Amino acid sequence: MITAFSRAALGVIGCAALLAAGRVSAGNEQRSMAVESEAAPSPPRPSNTFVKDPDLAVVERLIAQGRFDQAQERATQLLVHPPSRPPKKARWLRAGALYARARAAALSGEDSAARLPDLEAAAALGDRQAAHEAGRLHAGAAARAKSPAERKIAGRAAFRYCGMAADLGDQEDQECTKFIAWGFQQYGRTVDARYWELMAAIDRREALRDLGPIEALVRQWSIAGPSLDQIMRERSVSGGAQPPRAPLPGRSALGAAFVDVQQRHMLELSWRSFYDESAEDATLAESIAGALAWYSKHPLLTAYLVMATPLPPGEPGIQVANPAEMASYVLPGDTIFVRCGVNSHRALVWSVFPDSGGVLLLDPFPEFWETCHTTIERTPYRYQRELIALFWPEVEPNLVAVITQRDRS
Repeated sequence: MITAFSRAALGVIGCAALLAAGRVSAGNEQRSMAVESEAAPSPPRPSNTFVKDPDLAVVERLIAQGRFDQAQERATQLLVHPPSRPPKKARWLRAGALYARARAAALSGEDSAARLPDLEAAAALGDRQAAHEAGRLHAGAAARAKSPAERKIAGRAAFRYCGMAADLGDQEDQECTKFIAWGFQQYGRTVDARYWELMAAIDRREALRDLGPIEALVRQWSIAGPSLDQIMRERSVSGGAQPPRAPLPGRSALGAAFVDVQQRHMLELSWRSFYDESAEDATLAESIAGALAWYSKHPLLTAYLVMATPLPPGEPGIQVANPAEMASYVLPGDTIFVRCGVNSHRALVWSVFPDSGGVLLLDPFPEFWETCHTTIERTPYRYQRELIALFWPEVEPNLVAVITQRDRS
C-alpha cells in the first residue's frame, strides 16, 4: 500500500505535476492506495481533490446563488456554534467561515473596513486567501490615504499581510509585490526585496513561456548587486544553487528560485490535508510518470528518477547501488518515496542537514512516520503549518525512489 502526501498539483505556477493520492484508511485521515509498480503509466490527470466541509459548502452555495445575507448568517452560525471536528479541521473550518463571511459581505457591497476583521482573523488561523485579500485592502487604503502617517500605517499592514500570502505561495499579485518591496526597502533589506520580486515574477503564469524578463532582471542585479547567487544563498528555502553530483547536473540559482515557488505552493498541504475519498486512485508508476512528464516542459528544470532497482523504461534517471547512495542525491524540494512494512509513502523534502544527519519533510500525514520511525518531531513552521523532523540515517534504509529536480542539461 502507498500513503500519499498530495492530491494537489505539485507543479509550479499552477501546472500539474501529478503526485496523486488514494483512499483514506479506516480510523484516521492517512490515505493509502494499492501499488502496482510494474503497471504502465497512464497519462497525467488533474488531481485537485481537496474535500469541502459540508457545513462550509452550504455557505459557499448561498454565495454562488447570490444570497449574501443568508450566507453571512450561516457563516456566523458556524463561528458561534461550531460543529464537532478534529482540532486541525476545526481551525481550518473556522478560518473558512471567516473568509466566506467576508467574501459575502464584499459581494453585498459592505465597506472594506467592515470586512477587514474577519479577513485578519482568518489570516491569523493560516488562511492564505484571507491574508492576500487583507493585504490588498490595506494596499488600497494606503493609496487613498490623505496624510503620510495614514499612508505609512496602511502600508505597513499591507506589507504584513501581503508578505504572509507570498510566504505561503500567493506571490503573483503586483500590488502586493510593490508593498513587500517597499516594506523591506524601508529597513534597507535589499536582498529580501529582490528575492520577493523574483518570486513574484516566477509565479506569474507567463514565466514558463518566456524567461526573458526574468533573465533581464537577473542581469541587472549582477551589475548593481546583490547578485542572484547571493540573494538565493541568503533567502532561498531550497538552499540556493547546488553543485552537480555525477552523473546528474546541479541546480542553478535561478532553478532554485523556481523550486522555492513550488515549495511555498505545497505548504497548503500541511494546513488543508482533507481529501475526497471517492477520488480515483493512481499507482506509484502513474504518480512518478506524471511528475516526470510535467518537468519535460519546464524551461529550466528536469526531474530525474533515482532508484536502487532498474528504472522504468524510457524514464530519465540513474540506478544506484543502495538506498544510502540514493539518499546522497536528495536536495531540498525533491520528493522521496519510502516503505514501511507493507505500506509505502511519499513526502516533499523541505531541508537537508548533512552535518547533523537531520531532514525536514513537508507531509500532512505524520502518522506514517510516527508508526515507522523512532526519532520524529512535529516542528512548527509558520502560519499554522508544520514540518516533520527526522533523523536522515533512519530514513535511508526505507527509501524506494527519489525524484530530484536538476538543471536541464
